[in-house]
Amino acid sequence: MTRCLIGFYSSAEDELPGFNSLLHLMCDGQPSAIFKMTKSILERGFKLRGNRPDQISAWLLYSLIAESVKNSVARRLKLPDSPLSPPDGIDFTGYGIVNTINDDAEYLYRINCDKQNILVYHCDSRSENGWSHKYTFSSIADIEKLFDSSGLQ
Repeated sequence: MTRCLIGFYSSAEDELPGFNSLLHLMCDGQPSAIFKMTKSILERGFKLRGNRPDQISAWLLYSLIAESVKNSVARRLKLPDSPLSPPDGIDFTGYGIVNTINDDAEYLYRINCDKQNILVYHCDSRSENGWSHKYTFSSIADIEKLFDSSGLQ
């Protein structure tokens, strides 16, 4: 499992640890999986509240938990005796709100709400701050183009 952090920033000028909110996802944190999970929520957030990192991050966290609960309930109905199925069918412990950027995650996704762009960093102990820049997406459309042409990993 590849964990990741998603940081929401008011300004692209903010330092890396200067996020407004920071989510920790304990799931497939690879770029292809994260963008598939978050694309529609980020599009809506940028359109309706592009300069509000607090609201966009809240919408994202709520949506991820809602999807997780839906999948957990379905799993419980399909496999009622499985130890992976909690008794009430609800399990959303794969997400959290954290207050520091740490190296527990393999990827850090920086969402700059003022520019409505996304920067992807990979955990790298050789770099000065522990993170090396991997991708920059100027828009959601840029992500789709890269998926179509190269199968982003």
